[in-house]
Amino acid sequence: AVLPTQSLVQTRKLLRAAFPGVKISVTQPRGSMVSSIDVTWTGGPERSEVAAICRRFESSYFDGMTDSTVSKSTAWTDTFGGCSGVFLRREG
Repeated sequence: AVLPTQSLVQTRKLLRAAFPGVKISVTQPRGSMVSSIDVTWTGGPERSEVAAICRRFESSYFDGMTDSTVSKSTAWTDTFGGCSGVFLRREG
């Protein structure tokens, strides 16, 4: 089962530990069929640094080249489920 709330909580915890002092927002979009998480931060780490932490919680992602959803497996998603995508946005 996909449990995005657990992924959201763990993502927030790891990002705040990795980047102390950086304002980071980790939220889940509203909607009954939504299991993705949004990560927004101001300054601080580069996108690739944040992605390295967040992507471990992703159980699937959209591949624009094939116009399809691709499932993936990690130790976390095999145990707890995961989110259907992580959307990253760095402000400033």
